[in-house]
Amino acid sequence: MNFKQLEAFYWLAQLGNYQRVAERLSLTQPAVSARISALEEALGTPLVERRGHDFALTESGHAVAGYAEQFLNLREAMNSRLHQRQHQRLSIAMTGPAALTWGVALKNDIAHHAADLVVDFHASANYQLRPMIASGSIDIAFLSNDAGLSPVEGSFAVQYRVGWVTRTDCVADVARSRTPDELRQMPLILYPRSSPLFSPIADYVHEDQLGRGHDIMPTRCR
Repeated sequence: MNFKQLEAFYWLAQLGNYQRVAERLSLTQPAVSARISALEEALGTPLVERRGHDFALTESGHAVAGYAEQFLNLREAMNSRLHQRQHQRLSIAMTGPAALTWGVALKNDIAHHAADLVVDFHASANYQLRPMIASGSIDIAFLSNDAGLSPVEGSFAVQYRVGWVTRTDCVADVARSRTPDELRQMPLILYPRSSPLFSPIADYVHEDQLGRGHDIMPTRCR
């Protein structure tokens, strides 16, 4: 008994026609019949009950058809696994702002310069990415400095400029750039206090000091 015999019998059970099996496997019809007969001989039991030009599977034939399907599925899984290993796979984690800005260019550059590299991008907040990094499922991570992770060998830091968004009437009469202290006096849209992202952003803008002795309080979106 060999795999080619099991494959021929599986397709015979599926297609119900010797000629269609021959076309499927690029064989002649006598070659298909020979493989089925050889399988029956190897197993020592008839698998097909022939009725002139028609046939039906015997009880043993139905059982063997089920096993033959499992063999084919295992071969497909094996080939798929081996094919994946031929391509290097990389998992990259990025915080949302990085993913939505220069992360797009990074993804395009990888696709252009390393077409055979399979890359999985994970864009989320620091607190959501930390468990994935700890589990070892991430190869490269781009996080903000409040991620709470210990430095690892090969790590590095980068800086890039970010901007403020405001209504035009807030800056229409301003001929110079606002100072950080002046910006802190302006209404702010923050995450709700219940959000795990609230504290990191609030620390940046000293939210806990806003409203003390000022008429303007921070505005939050729900």
